[in-house]
Amino acid sequence: MTPDPFAAHQYEYRAIVGVDTKSFTGNPSSRQPYLSARIPAVLEEAFDRSGLAEAWKNARFPQDTGDGHVVGTDPRWLPSLVSPFPDVLQEVLEKEDAHLRAIDRNLRMRLRVSIHAGLLPDSGQGLRTDGKGKPMNDAHRLLDSTPVRDALKDSDPDVTLVAVIISQHVFENFVQEHFSRLHPSRLKPVEARVEGKVFAEQAWLYVPKPSTGHPGDDAGDPARPDPAPPTPSASGGTVVTGNSGAVAWNNSAGGDFNQSVGGDGR
Repeated sequence: MTPDPFAAHQYEYRAIVGVDTKSFTGNPSSRQPYLSARIPAVLEEAFDRSGLAEAWKNARFPQDTGDGHVVGTDPRWLPSLVSPFPDVLQEVLEKEDAHLRAIDRNLRMRLRVSIHAGLLPDSGQGLRTDGKGKPMNDAHRLLDSTPVRDALKDSDPDVTLVAVIISQHVFENFVQEHFSRLHPSRLKPVEARVEGKVFAEQAWLYVPKPSTGHPGDDAGDPARPDPAPPTPSASGGTVVTGNSGAVAWNNSAGGDFNQSVGGDGR
């Protein structure tokens, strides 16, 4: 009888957190290695400030994708990963953004985040097979789905630095049952679809600091030009041009993870 090569795999229920940088390749090529190195550093600080230092230290099957990062953790950390982690990550990125813009006005680090959980192989020995399976694939798909992409694309790049998509599984078991401090009514229900992929699932969107922006106007989020001076109108008045102020919207009820290097233009 042929032995089953999968029988030896040890499966564990793991939380999965993944991030991807919006418009990573829109940053100058000379800056991308630095930005890539800063992603895990930013995440580590956000984990630490969220009371998740142990989760980061003992992360399972960490993956560096160049423009993103993914880790598995013990599921007991899921309530804190749902809240306060996203809000803390926004705060950490605000500090990081000020540092990056001081180096180069065009540098950006805005992150999509997906939070999911499921059974995955985890040998505890760092094998290549660890972390491989449908829950991981779905976490990547969520991260790459249209709703979470649009949440950043259609917001002010100076204000909204984080958009989070939470799987239906995590919502039902950790948010809806009030194991997390994030109230269910602060999440927006969305259908997570990925262009070109057979994937469509219910999910929940959360944006720690929402804003309105200029849809389609951030292929790398270039620095905004200074407002143009007033221009005389045909009626003798003036027409004032320039960027309008951001209008915040309330968080209302509602990240394949393609493991490839390189950002997106959305």
